[in-house]
Amino acid sequence: MMARHIRLIGAMALTVVTLAIFSLLDRYDLVQAQILRNANFANGVSDWTVSGKAEQLRPMPGGLVVEGMGKGHATGVRQIVPRPEGAEVLRLTATVRHTGIPEGLRVWHAMRLLMVQRDGAGKLLWELPHVVEQEHGDSPWRAVSLIVRLPQRVASVEVIAVLNQVPGTMEVRDLTLDVMAESGLFLVLRYCLSAAWILAFAWLIWPLLRAGPMRLGRLAVAALATIILVGVMTPHTVKLELRRIAQDLTRPESVPRKEAVTTKIKPPQVVVKTAKPVKAAKATAESAIPISEIWRIVHKFGHVSMFAVLAFIVAITWRGLAWWQLGSYVAVFALTAETLQLLSLDRTAYLLDAGLNLWGAGAGLALATFLIRYREKARAIPINCESQSDSK
Repeated sequence: MMARHIRLIGAMALTVVTLAIFSLLDRYDLVQAQILRNANFANGVSDWTVSGKAEQLRPMPGGLVVEGMGKGHATGVRQIVPRPEGAEVLRLTATVRHTGIPEGLRVWHAMRLLMVQRDGAGKLLWELPHVVEQEHGDSPWRAVSLIVRLPQRVASVEVIAVLNQVPGTMEVRDLTLDVMAESGLFLVLRYCLSAAWILAFAWLIWPLLRAGPMRLGRLAVAALATIILVGVMTPHTVKLELRRIAQDLTRPESVPRKEAVTTKIKPPQVVVKTAKPVKAAKATAESAIPISEIWRIVHKFGHVSMFAVLAFIVAITWRGLAWWQLGSYVAVFALTAETLQLLSLDRTAYLLDAGLNLWGAGAGLALATFLIRYREKARAIPINCESQSDSK
């Protein structure tokens, strides 16, 4: 068995072990149950801030029924909960059902169950909320859950249940916000897996760094693979903090006020406001894509583009191997990279992202194969023509 086959099998085995541990073991233990106030709505909507009209909210046993009012209205409830002392992980769970909710202008015009983070001044830390549920159409009762790790700057969280810009009915019951902590056994296993992956990465990448033929291409593959792995292992909180710092650095400084000077006072001009600019501004605000959605699109595009470039370089570098061999190596790396997100503090693995990785790898491999074959045909044409002219 060749050395590269042994490395491929080793990477696949470690990936399976990682998925098995995260699938079969409970990662978190309950520390403090239910920190929401009036979570079962036994006292109506007291302790909750109401959005929209109060008559559109109807308490039911153990929960709340929300009637949407359609475009231009966000009907629901929200509650800000101070961060419990020492809390690092929160879990929001609920049982939800919705009926008659059409698709709106944007995907977030829907029934939504969210958790957002705020700093000590009550300001939202980031544009992206933690979405527990966001759906349209009809759905029976189903349980939803989300676990969120809190950065140090978080002073409070806000739980929101809302029908945003759409009609229909949303029902929420068994709403619970618990304080969780990573279990001791799982923490030890996560550290052991991280150490095993670090050693495995050095073992897997060593053949790419050695001197020999195709070294430039091998170094390019090693560099790009390292960039991808660093990206998938970086916690979301770190990425959001880096983005916040970048925004602060690029934000223009406020212009200082000039000293008062003696000038002639001009009579104030009367500005007549018309309805047309207001409607235009409202339409522009509704149709504009927020920065959060742009970030999501760029994030998904990054999965495809990075693995397309990686597969392209791999195919160009190892032209002597069959396409199915190259495809198997890149596919294993694509699945492994998504699996490694489980080892990060506040990230998880998604089948959609793994599919995007594979789709990008397939596109890059197909493009490289097409260009190689096209170049080979282009080289063969002059030779055939010259041989035909000699025979004549």
